[in-house]
Amino acid sequence: TGVAVALGALLADQGKRAVAINCDSMQVYQGISVLAGGPTEEEKRRLEHRLLGFVPLDREYSVGDFARSAHSEIDSALASGSWPILVGGSGLYMRAALTELDLRPEVPADIQAAVEAELGEVGSEGLHAQLPEPYSEWVHPRDRKRVSRYLGLLRAGEEPAPPSREGGDLWSRTMRRRALLFGLTCDPGELRTRIEQRVEVMAASGAADEARKVLEGSASRTAAKAVGVTEFAAGDLESVTKRHLALARRQETWIRRDETVIRLDRTDLDDRGSRECCWLQFQNLPGARHEGNRRDTVLTMDFERWQALGNDYLILEAGQLPVDASPGRVKLICDPHIGLGGDGLVLIERTEEPGIVASLRIFNPDGSEAELSGNGVRQAILYLRRRGWATSDTFTVATKAGLVTPTILEDGRCSVAMGTASITSSDYPAGSEDGRGIVQAGGKEWNFRHVSIGNPQCAIEIEEGLEGLDLAELGPEIENSPLFPNRTNVSFYRRSGARVRARIFERGVGETLSSGTGAIGAALAAHLDGGPTSLEVELDGGVLAVELTSDLKVTLTGPAEPVFSGQTSPEFLRRLAEVTG
Repeated sequence: TGVAVALGALLADQGKRAVAINCDSMQVYQGISVLAGGPTEEEKRRLEHRLLGFVPLDREYSVGDFARSAHSEIDSALASGSWPILVGGSGLYMRAALTELDLRPEVPADIQAAVEAELGEVGSEGLHAQLPEPYSEWVHPRDRKRVSRYLGLLRAGEEPAPPSREGGDLWSRTMRRRALLFGLTCDPGELRTRIEQRVEVMAASGAADEARKVLEGSASRTAAKAVGVTEFAAGDLESVTKRHLALARRQETWIRRDETVIRLDRTDLDDRGSRECCWLQFQNLPGARHEGNRRDTVLTMDFERWQALGNDYLILEAGQLPVDASPGRVKLICDPHIGLGGDGLVLIERTEEPGIVASLRIFNPDGSEAELSGNGVRQAILYLRRRGWATSDTFTVATKAGLVTPTILEDGRCSVAMGTASITSSDYPAGSEDGRGIVQAGGKEWNFRHVSIGNPQCAIEIEEGLEGLDLAELGPEIENSPLFPNRTNVSFYRRSGARVRARIFERGVGETLSSGTGAIGAALAAHLDGGPTSLEVELDGGVLAVELTSDLKVTLTGPAEPVFSGQTSPEFLRRLAEVTG
């Protein structure tokens, strides 16, 4: 609340009007503003607050009810030209305000009361044992709230929503309004001190009286769960502090778990300092106006660099990138001298589609976006498993070329079902049904076969002299030939039995040590010219295995490994935000 008030003052100095919208499930109730930790009268005087103290204490008010109210207030604020600042609350209530959640109905009071009574007797693990599959797999046995929620829904004849929908992203393409999310954290010692001070102020302001009113009256089930109700009524401030510390730890877990939340360490920062950090981050968004003086303090960007047979990609989670991935910015990120350096960039984002772990966007170092990269996808897949996005060794990710399903093998390699290849596509509109054609480069004609595996491949068989070819001369001419309206990747190859030797010129990159889709292009062309369905492709960086079926379904197997992780400097992030185009 303090940071929101400070942000409101900053906006007011610029002639803008802000309004705070409460996202705390307890602060909506009348008569418990102190117990719920609501804003002070001075804070409300300095910044207008909405959705505070408007629900009678004895009324059941669900997250679905809150979502409708929050959507209305946000839309009303924006329509009037105000800047809504959403404040406080749990991850669920913040999601409810920002997105269109697939919310299940409230469980009837008698059923929920029975479930909660049973929870008190057998514990969350005992209730969890009663959940049938797949619901038991969706929730941790010690997650008391969600276990009881799932069991209550099932007993009421309702089907719980999958976690990818009920617990979806805070920032996704389905958000109702674009937003920048900050999670405020601080040093554990300072956190305890702040909570102790807050509890003392609450006690002095009448929290015990409000708590007794809740316990003695007919408060709703939700209102009766306010943190510290029984402890304040008993005067046990130490226990109140412990309850608030436990709540803070749960909130920090949520903040760490969701990569779309920008974490701001408030240790040694007052409300004004935190406000200026938030505002500078907002200014870095595309289209934001840069007004006034800016602090040197700015948030940083975490990344990892991976490699697969010498083909290296930078991996970024979408929440870490504070600006759009424009061609100019991608080019700067991949630059080996003034950027982070890499053969490409993979941007990972959570998706609300059931059964899909993540959505991948793959970029070439020249800033262009690729449909697919065998090596890039493999690196991202192993990253996702290593980082806990996926909990099994087989899962599905979405790419611009379609869905991809990998299996991580015991030896650490990754086998990826790349989909179905084709020898005809819009990337070679003049092509024949067999994909064959002739392209000119280096003063001569080259016979090739077009292959599409999400992205275009031009495979050229070389009987002699493969190692002596000048790909730096030949590659650009073929890549940019008018035969290929979207440009093309080029594979020069030679087959001997079940082994293919290939050299790859990658679109937007140049000659590369390794390319997964390039290896597929060479292997498929070799197979169609009489080769087997199982082929090993030897690249400059190592060997990839390609498996083909009669209907041209492709599986690519190979290694990938992390090289290092890092964090950008404030100066680099500021320079990235200033890139245009």
